[in-house]
Amino acid sequence: MRNLNDIFNEIVDQHSDYTTALRLVQQNSRGRIWAVGGFVYRSLAAELYHAPKSRCDFDFIVEEREPA
Repeated sequence: MRNLNDIFNEIVDQHSDYTTALRLVQQNSRGRIWAVGGFVYRSLAAELYHAPKSRCDFDFIVEEREPA
């Protein structure tokens, strides 16, 4: 079985909206960034179990946000 991190990285490499959202988060935060929520588990479920792909938003947790 493939590593879930590798599978997820393949998915996001093909998703330009995710890349755009991540760049925005990177510009407004410091430290580590974690992708969480529906996009993560729905994307993995669609890949692993051939579930329908659904449109969803992107949720991130950041280690530290940039001061305003």
